[in-house]
Amino acid sequence: MVRHIAGVYESVDQALGAMRDLTSWGFPSEKFHLIGQENKTHEFQAGLVGKELTLDEVPEAVINENRSTDTYQKWKQHIDQGRTLLIASINDDAADNVIEKMKGHQPLEIS
Repeated sequence: MVRHIAGVYESVDQALGAMRDLTSWGFPSEKFHLIGQENKTHEFQAGLVGKELTLDEVPEAVINENRSTDTYQKWKQHIDQGRTLLIASINDDAADNVIEKMKGHQPLEIS
């Protein structure tokens, strides 16, 4: 089963650092969505091919799987406060490893 894990970061650079760690551990970069107010496409051209989205472009499955519009509202509030979300859509069996890698980049929260 696929699980969607969101790390909330104070800066885009922290989120990109977490994403780099995860891809260096072999997680495919297309499994990640970077969501924030800033466009950092030049960062992706430097070797990352994860998807950069606005919150409105987040795949509906990600929102639905979190079983609550409260999750969406919470994410929207973080974005409005200038934070960046890194959402990983990964298999359940890899969730603990992904969470540990995300924690290494000092997220404000992981949901």
